[in-house]
Amino acid sequence: MPENTVKINDAFTMAVPEGFQRMSPEELKKLYRGENPDQWGIWDKDRHVMITVLWKHYPALLSALADLKAVARRNQQLTEKGYAGHGYRPEGFFSMKTGDVQLEGYHFSYRVGSISQCAETVLMKHRRTIYSITCAGREENADADSSTFRKALESLRIG
Repeated sequence: MPENTVKINDAFTMAVPEGFQRMSPEELKKLYRGENPDQWGIWDKDRHVMITVLWKHYPALLSALADLKAVARRNQQLTEKGYAGHGYRPEGFFSMKTGDVQLEGYHFSYRVGSISQCAETVLMKHRRTIYSITCAGREENADADSSTFRKALESLRIG
Protein backbone atom coordinates (compact mmCIF):
# COMPACT_ATOMS: atom_id res chain seq x y z
CA MET A 1 0.00 0.00 0.00
CA PRO A 2 1.72 3.24 -1.07
CA GLU A 3 1.80 5.67 1.80
CA ASN A 4 2.98 9.17 2.56
CA THR A 5 4.71 9.88 5.84
CA VAL A 6 3.98 12.92 8.00
CA LYS A 7 5.73 14.37 11.03
CA ILE A 8 3.41 15.11 13.93
CA ASN A 9 4.27 17.76 16.54
CA ASP A 10 7.94 17.56 15.48
CA ALA A 11 8.09 14.39 17.59
CA PHE A 12 7.24 11.34 15.48
CA THR A 13 6.42 10.23 11.97
CA MET A 14 3.53 8.10 10.86
CA ALA A 15 2.43 6.77 7.49
CA VAL A 16 -0.76 8.23 6.05
CA PRO A 17 -2.82 5.38 4.58
CA GLU A 18 -3.94 5.56 0.98
CA GLY A 19 -7.19 7.49 0.51
CA PHE A 20 -6.76 9.62 3.66
CA GLN A 21 -6.59 13.41 3.60
CA ARG A 22 -5.60 15.90 6.26
CA MET A 23 -8.48 17.29 8.32
CA SER A 24 -8.77 21.07 8.41
CA PRO A 25 -8.57 23.01 11.69
CA GLU A 26 -12.31 23.69 11.33
CA GLU A 27 -13.10 19.98 10.97
CA LEU A 28 -11.01 19.16 14.04
CA LYS A 29 -12.63 22.00 16.00
CA LYS A 30 -16.09 20.65 15.15
CA LEU A 31 -15.08 17.08 16.02
CA TYR A 32 -13.52 17.96 19.38
CA ARG A 33 -15.73 20.96 20.19
CA GLY A 34 -12.91 23.28 21.09
CA GLU A 35 -9.89 25.35 20.27
CA ASN A 36 -7.17 22.86 21.31
CA PRO A 37 -4.19 23.57 19.05
CA ASP A 38 -2.55 20.27 20.03
CA GLN A 39 -4.39 18.03 17.60
CA TRP A 40 -3.95 16.58 14.16
CA GLY A 41 -6.16 14.36 12.03
CA ILE A 42 -6.75 12.60 8.74
CA TRP A 43 -9.80 10.93 7.29
CA ASP A 44 -11.11 8.94 4.41
CA LYS A 45 -14.48 10.56 3.76
CA ASP A 46 -15.59 7.81 1.37
CA ARG A 47 -15.05 5.05 3.94
CA HIS A 48 -16.16 7.20 6.91
CA VAL A 49 -13.01 6.54 8.95
CA MET A 50 -10.66 8.94 10.71
CA ILE A 51 -7.38 8.84 12.59
CA THR A 52 -6.79 11.66 15.04
CA VAL A 53 -3.92 12.57 17.35
CA LEU A 54 -4.22 14.70 20.48
CA TRP A 55 -1.32 15.51 22.78
CA LYS A 56 -0.55 17.17 26.06
CA HIS A 57 2.74 18.29 27.62
CA TYR A 58 3.26 17.50 31.29
CA PRO A 59 5.70 18.89 33.86
CA ALA A 60 8.88 16.82 34.07
CA LEU A 61 8.00 15.12 37.37
CA LEU A 62 4.50 14.11 36.28
CA SER A 63 5.80 12.88 32.96
CA ALA A 64 8.51 10.79 34.63
CA LEU A 65 6.00 9.21 37.00
CA ALA A 66 3.31 8.51 34.40
CA ASP A 67 2.61 4.81 34.00
CA LEU A 68 1.27 4.44 30.46
CA LYS A 69 -1.13 1.61 31.37
CA ALA A 70 -2.64 3.74 34.15
CA VAL A 71 -2.86 6.70 31.76
CA ALA A 72 -4.70 4.49 29.24
CA ARG A 73 -7.20 3.38 31.90
CA ARG A 74 -7.82 6.98 32.96
CA ASN A 75 -8.16 8.07 29.34
CA GLN A 76 -10.72 5.31 28.76
CA GLN A 77 -12.76 6.65 31.71
CA LEU A 78 -12.66 10.15 30.24
CA THR A 79 -13.67 8.79 26.83
CA GLU A 80 -16.62 7.02 28.43
CA LYS A 81 -17.75 10.28 30.04
CA GLY A 82 -17.34 12.10 26.73
CA TYR A 83 -19.59 9.59 24.96
CA ALA A 84 -22.31 9.61 27.63
CA GLY A 85 -25.66 9.30 25.89
CA HIS A 86 -24.12 7.67 22.81
CA GLY A 87 -24.31 4.03 23.84
CA TYR A 88 -20.61 3.81 24.80
CA ARG A 89 -19.38 0.23 25.25
CA PRO A 90 -15.82 -0.52 26.45
CA GLU A 91 -14.35 -3.52 24.66
CA GLY A 92 -11.01 -4.14 26.35
CA PHE A 93 -7.43 -3.00 26.71
CA PHE A 94 -4.33 -4.06 24.78
CA SER A 95 -0.59 -3.40 24.61
CA MET A 96 1.64 -3.34 21.56
CA LYS A 97 5.11 -2.28 20.58
CA THR A 98 6.18 -0.88 17.25
CA GLY A 99 9.91 -0.47 16.84
CA ASP A 100 10.97 0.98 20.19
CA VAL A 101 7.62 2.69 20.83
CA GLN A 102 5.41 1.19 23.55
CA LEU A 103 1.66 1.70 23.02
CA GLU A 104 -1.16 1.07 25.49
CA GLY A 105 -4.69 1.13 24.14
CA TYR A 106 -8.33 0.20 24.33
CA HIS A 107 -11.20 -0.65 22.01
CA PHE A 108 -14.71 0.80 22.31
CA SER A 109 -17.91 1.29 20.38
CA TYR A 110 -20.63 3.93 20.41
CA ARG A 111 -23.49 5.29 18.33
CA VAL A 112 -23.93 8.49 16.37
CA GLY A 113 -27.67 8.68 15.84
CA SER A 114 -28.56 5.33 14.26
CA ILE A 115 -24.99 4.58 13.10
CA SER A 116 -22.86 2.12 15.07
CA GLN A 117 -19.22 3.16 15.34
CA CYS A 118 -16.12 1.20 16.41
CA ALA A 119 -12.95 2.84 17.64
CA GLU A 120 -9.62 2.17 19.23
CA THR A 121 -7.28 4.53 21.01
CA VAL A 122 -3.60 4.05 21.78
CA LEU A 123 -1.45 6.18 24.02
CA MET A 124 2.27 6.71 23.78
CA LYS A 125 4.74 8.80 25.71
CA HIS A 126 7.63 10.73 24.21
CA ARG A 127 9.69 12.90 26.53
CA ARG A 128 7.20 15.02 28.49
CA THR A 129 4.29 14.56 26.09
CA ILE A 130 1.56 11.94 26.05
CA TYR A 131 -0.10 11.29 22.69
CA SER A 132 -3.56 9.82 22.18
CA ILE A 133 -4.06 8.32 18.72
CA THR A 134 -7.59 7.23 17.82
CA CYS A 135 -9.10 5.49 14.82
CA ALA A 136 -12.89 5.62 14.52
CA GLY A 137 -15.16 4.33 11.80
CA ARG A 138 -18.37 2.53 11.05
CA GLU A 139 -19.02 -0.86 12.62
CA GLU A 140 -19.52 -2.59 9.27
CA ASN A 141 -15.93 -1.63 8.30
CA ALA A 142 -14.36 -2.43 11.68
CA ASP A 143 -11.98 -5.16 10.48
CA ALA A 144 -10.65 -3.18 7.52
CA ASP A 145 -10.35 0.02 9.58
CA SER A 146 -8.51 -1.79 12.37
CA SER A 147 -6.08 -3.28 9.84
CA THR A 148 -5.46 0.17 8.32
CA PHE A 149 -4.89 1.62 11.80
CA ARG A 150 -2.46 -1.16 12.77
CA LYS A 151 -0.40 -0.53 9.65
CA ALA A 152 -0.27 3.19 10.46
CA LEU A 153 0.76 2.40 14.04
CA GLU A 154 3.45 -0.02 12.86
CA SER A 155 4.96 2.86 10.88
CA LEU A 156 5.43 5.10 13.97
CA ARG A 157 8.98 6.33 14.38
CA ILE A 158 10.21 8.72 17.06
CA GLY A 159 12.30 11.60 15.81
